Amino acid sequence: MTKKRAERHIKAILGDSVPVEFYDTFITVSSGAAHVVGNCKTDAIQISSFAGTATDYHEAFHRIFEMLIPEGERDQVYGRIAKTMGIQLKDSKGNEILENYHRVAEWAADMYMDFMKYHLEVKIPILTKLWNKIHDWSFMMDNFDDTDLYKIFVRINRGEYKEARPSEKAIERFERLYRELHCTISGVDFDHIVNLPMYDKLKETVTMCIIMGQNVDKSGRNITEVGRHIDQETFMAGATKLIKMGYDVLG
Repeated sequence: MTKKRAERHIKAILGDSVPVEFYDTFITVSSGAAHVVGNCKTDAIQISSFAGTATDYHEAFHRIFEMLIPEGERDQVYGRIAKTMGIQLKDSKGNEILENYHRVAEWAADMYMDFMKYHLEVKIPILTKLWNKIHDWSFMMDNFDDTDLYKIFVRINRGEYKEARPSEKAIERFERLYRELHCTISGVDFDHIVNLPMYDKLKETVTMCIIMGQNVDKSGRNITEVGRHIDQETFMAGATKLIKMGYDVLG
């Protein structure tokens, strides 16, 4: 994720209503979570250069869904999502179950992130508009039994929340339930990768190990088989081949 791209995407739907902070490292958050690549706070949206496609949309959606849409609408959508997920937002005593609020918030933001992944940016306006309309309709049919969340997506993309500011009540609710909502890279310890070029080289190395380990033909005719049986044995076989060919896999 580049700073220019993140700023362009977030400003397209939020205008200049919130600062965008960009980091070339992972983001430090109050919860102490590791490998954070995106973070939404009441006063800023933070994006890391390690962030994947549409992470910027994920964090921008948190701000809109949690702090900008009308309270009654948000609570109704929250309730329906929780019901679909089979979870309760409050316990028998009426206390908020914070873990479940987080689950709903992240599920909704992930949906918007997926929704935006294949949106085209304007290059040929007529074709772009047609593609995006077809994409939006297809996404809705595949993913939504209840269209209320989809309607929020559409309003976001129309720019209805540009320059919108959260109320004091919305800010208080966000601080009480979340304080911040963040997106992480999980499953791998990246403590010693400190910049984007290192990350890119790691991806290239992993890709080559997999390709070599699965004996992909130079013509690419068996490329469809890649990824079907990736395991440690496959990866190590590819790494061994690269080492024998003189490549410094670990460097």
